[in-house]
Amino acid sequence: MRTPCLAALAAAAFALPALAVTLIPLTDQEIAAHAAHAVVGTVTGTRVGELDPDGDGVSQPWTTVTLRVEQALKGEFRAGDTLSFRQMGGTVGQTTLRTPGLPQFAAGDRVLLFLNARLDNPAVSPLVGWSQGCWRIRTGGDGAAHAARDFSGACFATLRDGRLVAAQKPDSREEPLGDLLERFEAVLSGDNR
Repeated sequence: MRTPCLAALAAAAFALPALAVTLIPLTDQEIAAHAAHAVVGTVTGTRVGELDPDGDGVSQPWTTVTLRVEQALKGEFRAGDTLSFRQMGGTVGQTTLRTPGLPQFAAGDRVLLFLNARLDNPAVSPLVGWSQGCWRIRTGGDGAAHAARDFSGACFATLRDGRLVAAQKPDSREEPLGDLLERFEAVLSGDNR
């Protein structure tokens, strides 16, 4: 009985479109090391347009995200600066492109972002590790700020003996923003707590 059920489940899984991306889990130290910029900020707006970044003659939707920097942990941006970056996905006319594993942004979102140096023309997104480099910040009923990552549309794997094997998702539990920032400030200063 178990074999037919597993076979039916496997067949159903292959009949569905793939709606996930496979990512290699990154540690806090790896996220910090790969980031050229690390900022806390509030999204002030998004704009979608069609681009052909690789020059193959095929345009697709890309979203430009703009935010006001509240605090900088790493990089050239400072509190009060405006930061814009571009990532694949969005809706232009009748064309919608969603990239699994990439967060979507809207005006008013408060976030902690770890970004690589290519903000305007990345391969897909400048977020370090895609969703791994984005914490969404919310203020609780007690007035305290908390942050968490969302790994919807992502699964994780690592290489072992030359083969890709499933890996545990990084921690996505909500935590106090102050604790998260303190942890990354320690990592960035070389004090790996």
